Amino acid sequence: MDTKLEGQYPQKGAFIAATIALPCLSREPKLRPNMTEVLSTLEELQSLKSASRPFKGENRTSFDAVSMSPLKHRNSPRNVTTLASPLPSYLRSPPGSNYEFTNSEYQEELLLAGQCCTFRGSLVKLDIRNGKILWQMYTLPNNGGKLRGYSGAAIWGSSPSIDIFRGLVYVGTGNLYLAPADFLRCQVA
Repeated sequence: MDTKLEGQYPQKGAFIAATIALPCLSREPKLRPNMTEVLSTLEELQSLKSASRPFKGENRTSFDAVSMSPLKHRNSPRNVTTLASPLPSYLRSPPGSNYEFTNSEYQEELLLAGQCCTFRGSLVKLDIRNGKILWQMYTLPNNGGKLRGYSGAAIWGSSPSIDIFRGLVYVGTGNLYLAPADFLRCQVA
């Protein structure tokens, strides 16, 4: 990066620049952006320059629609709050992703055996303008909120890896807390 530009743009600017620059390198002409797309992207980058600012305030599960940052990180700007899970011990583990994806985990595993578990890990795609959930993909089958069904497999501890060219998101998950008794019997057999 040009040292004169360093620190003048938020992280979103780097992602936008890479998103427009990488297709330009494609050998396939039809995959390259046209000049209108390039110019509109450059205008967007210029508007980001003045929007870049450090966050000073509460650490909440939210993101700034300007920076596209759903990160639960003390230095990320915040102004839109989204709750991806209604469970009381739900939390988000940093970091999320600058492509509007965020992960969820839950501390239900720490409960006593009779109280555990209904939580299922999930990947959430957020609308950067208002924080609404566009879609949510669960790591386990639906348990209907009942105890002793499938639970666990939280997505935690690392950022989702995003392949923008193939339209894929890769995540790592934690352990299975519980599975239905029928499934466990098959596993033993």
